Amino acid sequence: MRILVVDTYYPAFLAAHYSACCGLSERSYNEQLGSLMEENFGTSDAYSRNLRRLGCEASEIVANCVPLQISWARERTIEHGLRMRLERLGGPAGLLARRSPLRTIALEQIEERDPDVVYLQDLWFFKARDLEELRSRPRLVVGQIASALPPERTLRGCDLLISSFPHYVARFRLQGFDSEYLGLGFDVAVRDRLRERGIGSDPRDDREYPITLVGGLDPNLYTAVTPARERAALE
Repeated sequence: MRILVVDTYYPAFLAAHYSACCGLSERSYNEQLGSLMEENFGTSDAYSRNLRRLGCEASEIVANCVPLQISWARERTIEHGLRMRLERLGGPAGLLARRSPLRTIALEQIEERDPDVVYLQDLWFFKARDLEELRSRPRLVVGQIASALPPERTLRGCDLLISSFPHYVARFRLQGFDSEYLGLGFDVAVRDRLRERGIGSDPRDDREYPITLVGGLDPNLYTAVTPARERAALE
């Protein structure tokens, strides 16, 4: 079985990583992707790596990483017009506008790899009509969601919805969607890669920050969590 995991990364992380790695944007697509995976951002390559261990043919793309995706397109001689559009849409004001050429490249990648399953980590990236097009082929489209929901038409573009929110799974099923619960987990590769960098994982090891939250807490959604976490940090 061929599985393609489509992910997006926080723009701030991508900007910081490429700024820290001089010349990275000029390197090959595979070199750039490997550099990103080594940082273990988000789910990183946890899905594709473990799916390969199970005997699947699996890979990952970071669909909103502009230099990475331009490199993929350049290596296939389809980049010129797309690159010009992406470069003209620089800066924060162009973030949403860049989605269109980035979606085009991601759809080209899916077409080239022709997976049996497209696993979407970000249900806000593609438009509903893109998902409908993906499903027109003999393949499954699976969407993962544990945050604010996209429009219902987008949800209906998936054959299966996965969530770590049990209440979402119940809600989806009531709406007639096929949905399954998948709990959060920890990728032990993160621990191993930290050890390679001389960073211990034992709770007794010295570190600048005893507890670090990687991610975000929207104060409009988590009105009680943030104050409680701040009180705990002061205790």
